[in-house]
Amino acid sequence: MAALPQPPPPPPNPPLIAPPVQPNDPNVPVAGPQAAAPPWFQGIIQPLFMDLRNDLQNDMWTMMRAEFLPGFKRLVNQHRGDGKVVSFDIVPFTNGNDPTQPPDNLPPLHSIDVIENLNEHDLMEYLNGYGVVPPVSTNPYATNYLQKEILKGLIGSSV
Repeated sequence: MAALPQPPPPPPNPPLIAPPVQPNDPNVPVAGPQAAAPPWFQGIIQPLFMDLRNDLQNDMWTMMRAEFLPGFKRLVNQHRGDGKVVSFDIVPFTNGNDPTQPPDNLPPLHSIDVIENLNEHDLMEYLNGYGVVPPVSTNPYATNYLQKEILKGLIGSSV
């Protein structure tokens, strides 16, 4: 009798479905923030980040000098009376510049006496630097007095 043909071999097993990846699995390649960027990319991006960081620091310092510092100095000056015992702090102009430094080179306002003895030019420079349009009157004495009172308030004098 003739031999029966052999049945065909069974098909290969289908591939197994991989189990879900577990957190912190050491066999899984890392991607994301903890992965290091290629060296060529680090060489390009590092100077850009440093420039951005420096720009932000400069902007923050400028903003602090222009907005926070004048108000703080005025507040400190309010508690120094007429400035004779403890002299007034210099209040920066609205643009953040120190009025006693170049290009302004104005006399430092350390006391009420200094304000009272300011000449007309320096008084106008201080008022303009603090962003005040000086008042004008037909009476020069009254105008000068009013301008000095305004300046006293601008530096925080309580006298």
